[in-house]
Amino acid sequence: MSALPKHIQLMDASRNALKPLFRIFLRSGISYKDFTEVAKSLFVEISTDEYGLRGRKTNISRVAIMTGLTRKEVKKIRDDGWEKMRVDKVSNKLSPASAVLHFWHTDSDYQDDKGSPIPLAYDKGDPSFLTLAKKYGGDVPSGALFKELIRADAVEPDGEKFYPVKRHFIAVEVDDILIWALRNSVRHKLGTVEYNTRPGRSSEERRFDRRVFLTVPKNKLKKVREVAREKLRKYTEDLDDELSRFETGDSLSADKNSKIVGAGFFYFEDEA
Repeated sequence: MSALPKHIQLMDASRNALKPLFRIFLRSGISYKDFTEVAKSLFVEISTDEYGLRGRKTNISRVAIMTGLTRKEVKKIRDDGWEKMRVDKVSNKLSPASAVLHFWHTDSDYQDDKGSPIPLAYDKGDPSFLTLAKKYGGDVPSGALFKELIRADAVEPDGEKFYPVKRHFIAVEVDDILIWALRNSVRHKLGTVEYNTRPGRSSEERRFDRRVFLTVPKNKLKKVREVAREKLRKYTEDLDDELSRFETGDSLSADKNSKIVGAGFFYFEDEA
């Protein structure tokens, strides 16, 4: 067993578990500042709603103590709510690449008479991409910014100049399947882990959660994937048939007398 304090072990485990999510962030244009806004809103929301006394919401001072935020920050986050925060804060705390694209489209110094962004040479003339990057790119080198925008197909050549073809920096276009998976598969898996590890949860109350771990030669991976895919497909279909007998109707929505339930199955290869 590790000699480290439990909260440090939990931080280590959380860091490892979040690696795939941060890979998604980086290729999807979500910056560190964007993520901190999400994190702060959730810390305040959960501590407010779930740690109050006698059925009341947690007071601001206690939320500040639990989250490490100032009372002023907690009050503002509670007053604004996530719906307002994601518009007012996340959209304004742009990454350097996103800021350059945004102001290329909105700063009149970089627009034509119709309000459209103008083509810019990299370092010739005024304005140029260099002046734009120095103005809005923070402390990131202009050359690195330019290369990243080209690589992401956000900027394209226009003769000897360059023109922005995207308004937002996204290294890889976000797939709707990815958004669905985060809202459902990942959330439900973590929800089961959280539910099963609540203090006082008996073994009878815990939801089913099992995994199969094994080490196989790389030259056998193709066969292992095929076997796992077929077995999981068949079991998923059989379970769906069995549980469908209990459904309330054809709509995946719950009311006061029903609850959405399910089971998830996935094959994995450790890439941490």
